[in-house]
Amino acid sequence: MEGEPEWMIETALRRKREELARKWEEREAQLERIRARERLAEEKGRGAKRQRVGDGEFPSRRGKAREADEEAEFLIDDWEGGDSDIAPGDPLGMLSKETRELMAKVGLGGAKKLEEEEGEVEDEIKVWFMISRWI
Repeated sequence: MEGEPEWMIETALRRKREELARKWEEREAQLERIRARERLAEEKGRGAKRQRVGDGEFPSRRGKAREADEEAEFLIDDWEGGDSDIAPGDPLGMLSKETRELMAKVGLGGAKKLEEEEGEVEDEIKVWFMISRWI
């Protein structure tokens, strides 16, 4: 801006100051509108609590009973597969009949297999290899 007349420099600086002041005032006005909107929303939120609709029970008892009912709704019932040959304490009782038969055939029958073959001693050595594929 060198070489310009002084009145042009002063006019440009005055316009720049006025523009900055105007932008500042617009920003402050926008912030005040936002604050007013937030205050209004906060005041609405305070008075707008939902009322409980109940059957006359005490709130603490009703809440615990309702919570227990909701939990019971999602609990898994005890499953009885219909297999009568499953002992209650059998660790393999959760497996299907076919799976237990296959495991017994391979020699992984567990305690039931040991009870049946108490007198027999197995001399055969079984070697199991676990193989995984590398990709």
